[in-house]
Amino acid sequence: MLTSEPTALVAATTVVTPALSVSEKVTEGLLQYDFNLTPKSVLATDWTIAPGGLTYTFKLRPGVKWHDGRDFTSADVAFSLLLLKRMHPQGRSTFANLAEVQTPDPPTAVLRLERPAPYLIRAGRQRDTYSAAPCL
Repeated sequence: MLTSEPTALVAATTVVTPALSVSEKVTEGLLQYDFNLTPKSVLATDWTIAPGGLTYTFKLRPGVKWHDGRDFTSADVAFSLLLLKRMHPQGRSTFANLAEVQTPDPPTAVLRLERPAPYLIRAGRQRDTYSAAPCL
């Protein structure tokens, strides 16, 4: 139950509870997590972490559409993650080591890190930084 009106429908720039409560109902992440924080597929069907932990590659679920019928692509992932890194209170630290998001083709997003961030694959609970838009 919400105790007040949310200030936003998508939690891209806030961690206020009403906005988070709504955002998790209208957005999905690349992954979700079980009780042991083991990543499970949502918008990503497959993911790999390169040896050394500097590159994360996500393959996106085909056929996912935005509300306007536009395809969900790796460009959306790049936009979302870079927005979170720049604007979200928790995203600034979560994605501090994110150097770039490459989009070699529409169903592939490649995260390049400046330094390894072993927590990154488990940092994306839906209620936290990754529910701002379809992203990690």
